[in-house]
Amino acid sequence: MKFLIQWKDSKEEEVHRFGVLNAGDTKPNAQQLEDEDKDIFFWLTQEEALAIGADYDGGDWVVLRCACDECQEYWGASNE
Repeated sequence: MKFLIQWKDSKEEEVHRFGVLNAGDTKPNAQQLEDEDKDIFFWLTQEEALAIGADYDGGDWVVLRCACDECQEYWGASNE
């Protein structure tokens, strides 16, 4: 999952990858850490992954919108 986030202090926007934990887990297990890309910015529980959307508050940052390839194409086309 990729999302466009905004840092609360600087208002800087960045795209980051989010990982999804196995059901019932609160942190990634060794296999997930080995299998997943090392570029995971933040791990979400399955419940958070289903509920995440605009305005999801990560503490120092907030989600602005989805940044998957399909959504990037949509937002790129809608800004032209």
